Amino acid sequence: MNLMEEAFPDKDPAALRRLWNDESIRHLLLESIGKVLYNSSQKIYTEDANNQFIALLSQAQFKHNPQECVDVAGLMLQTIRPNQTEILPHAYLYLKQLETLHGGPTSRKRQGDSIRSRFGGECLVSLALFTRALKARERAGYPSPSWYRAQGKNALYHARMEDVTHNFERWENYLSENFN
Repeated sequence: MNLMEEAFPDKDPAALRRLWNDESIRHLLLESIGKVLYNSSQKIYTEDANNQFIALLSQAQFKHNPQECVDVAGLMLQTIRPNQTEILPHAYLYLKQLETLHGGPTSRKRQGDSIRSRFGGECLVSLALFTRALKARERAGYPSPSWYRAQGKNALYHARMEDVTHNFERWENYLSENFN
């Protein structure tokens, strides 16, 4: 059973698929699913984690547009993966990866955007969900949470996620309140 069928079990699956396939209204359907997910007393589980995250994030009143929710969901999913042992960002690795870009200008730009979005996502998710761990690392000589906030915003801005950058602290709080 897919996310729509779980969220709306009494609706015609074929009609839901037609709505889903209409790109111009998919974000409205995801917002409705997000309301169901938040208001349901029963848990809804699905294999479609990306769209489930988008639906939940679509409930954020401060978002500029539906793409912003897609971007934040993507950042979360690229940061938190099964069997991952390390989530906290490592500035040294980030800078080293940026220094070792190769290929032509287009290839280097694409690689840089990918590295920046990954580091920015690690900063956002770590600040939202693992603040205590970042503070403990600070006591051990690592940069402060405010440094990761500034660097995460900068990385996402240069990865062309301006809306996420503008709402970085709001997303940080929203993720902390809803996923912690």
